[in-house]
Amino acid sequence: MTSLTRTSRMGRFWSSYNTRWQGSVLRGAVAATDQTASVADPEKARALINAGLPEMALRYLPESDKSVRTRQVRALALLKSDRVEAAMEVLEQLKSEGNLDGETLGLLAGRYKQRWEKTQIRLWFNAALEAYRSAWEGSKPPNPYLGINAASMLLWDGQVEESAKLTTEVSAAINSNSSDFWDLATLAESYLLQGDPEKALRFYSKMLAAGPERYENICSARRTLRRNLKHLSVPADKFEKLLTLPTVVAFVGHDVDAPDRAVPRFPPHREPEVRKLIADALMKLEVMYGASSASAGADIIFLEEMKKRNAYVRVILPCARGPFMREFLSSEWQSRFEAAMDHPRAEIVEITAGDPEDLWKNFQPELWKKSVAQAKQLDELPTLLTV
Repeated sequence: MTSLTRTSRMGRFWSSYNTRWQGSVLRGAVAATDQTASVADPEKARALINAGLPEMALRYLPESDKSVRTRQVRALALLKSDRVEAAMEVLEQLKSEGNLDGETLGLLAGRYKQRWEKTQIRLWFNAALEAYRSAWEGSKPPNPYLGINAASMLLWDGQVEESAKLTTEVSAAINSNSSDFWDLATLAESYLLQGDPEKALRFYSKMLAAGPERYENICSARRTLRRNLKHLSVPADKFEKLLTLPTVVAFVGHDVDAPDRAVPRFPPHREPEVRKLIADALMKLEVMYGASSASAGADIIFLEEMKKRNAYVRVILPCARGPFMREFLSSEWQSRFEAAMDHPRAEIVEITAGDPEDLWKNFQPELWKKSVAQAKQLDELPTLLTV
């Protein structure tokens, strides 16, 4: 099956794809949150952040909720959505109110570190290191996460002996039999800093077993690991092979042929063949995140296969859901669409400010914006999958 045309209303999209998308990755920014719940649910939001979905998490963190916990998680979600200034406003307000617990100070330190990474301005490095160290020293009981971040930064700063000393203190504060994800990540990092990469590998493996779908957290641990490996001159091969993350795809495909189509392109009897192609590709690429539209054909088959994988999926609609279903889907395809979306990892994004004369005009940039933003959460690039 070719990728040259789809339907008359999608011709412009496919023409643009063939000239601009093939073999390229477009870079974009995270779009604003689409909906917000009236009641905060910070624990649900935190789980979404852990999975690499901070935009979705913001739905459960309304600005109207002024509880410390909700604001802390909101700051984290904003940070992970690359909205650093908005996150800093929340954190500075918490700090001014005297909320100086390890969570707030750790988030502030992380923001300073992020600013240093972007600007390489020494002031931000010093601020991050000082925040981590003071938060570690003041945490009761000791918070190993704060201590190991300080130890890594000391290493990056060339303070090897100080780093080793602090690392020993941090590892002593953790039960080596812990099954907690961050305890295991911290122990893995501490063994690496202490010069035992093989033991570090074993504990990174335990970390993955404790949270196999905590993709954003795995990415965060891998990001720090990569910097530590460079400073320690330790080969990265085994660690990179172990800490792999799932693929993010942007999917586009043909509609099934209308009964009066003169030249067959996607006749209904080829659906099993197309389904197998999609399922095999998702398995081979280890896809757990995807974005597509929901036209009658390959799009909905893609959504059905993503549901079977219990994968996260964003469906980009060129207009509101109701008009889209009436305009573009028959009753049979409406039912299949509703069934495909009936799972907690599916999200609909409606383009409600589009051109009424050309509903699909904004679909391409929105699809890639969402896909690139999602892949960015995992330090990866999105893959374009077409049928």
